[in-house]
Amino acid sequence: MTPAADELDANRVAQRALYGETLETRLGAITLAYGISQRRLARALGISAPMLSQLISAKRVKMGNPLAHERMAVLEQRADEADTPARAEEILEAVGASDVATTTQMRTDARRGETPDGDRRAEVLAAMLRDDVGEDELSAALHALTAGTAPRLRELLETALGESAAR
Repeated sequence: MTPAADELDANRVAQRALYGETLETRLGAITLAYGISQRRLARALGISAPMLSQLISAKRVKMGNPLAHERMAVLEQRADEADTPARAEEILEAVGASDVATTTQMRTDARRGETPDGDRRAEVLAAMLRDDVGEDELSAALHALTAGTAPRLRELLETALGESAAR
């Protein structure tokens, strides 16, 4: 093997250690599930197309932006929802526009000994629910709670559902 090939192999091993699998495998599964190009995936992740190419080819080991990694995880979690091209695009837009980094910010704040105030904490939790659970499951959970029970949880679910809670 050439030194360049050895380096790529070492980078793939490092990616497996960091991400559980190579980024070629994980990101390739996303492009397949959503029926999109690498350029479109890069836009949803918030990174450049050349950076994505370098990650996929293992010329780079890791994503430098935690937000891109979190968006990748959300896209993987929601892949089964992308059953039509329109739905796939809707998910890509939502994930690309969302501040998935709220979970990273919460971890950073916790390490610093900071906790968000009640309103901010509710917004963060609502965003996490929206991104991780999805509207249908949130709506079902909200409807499963009877009126007068768990009022704080109902409020959180309504916040997570936003305008669709009124439906």
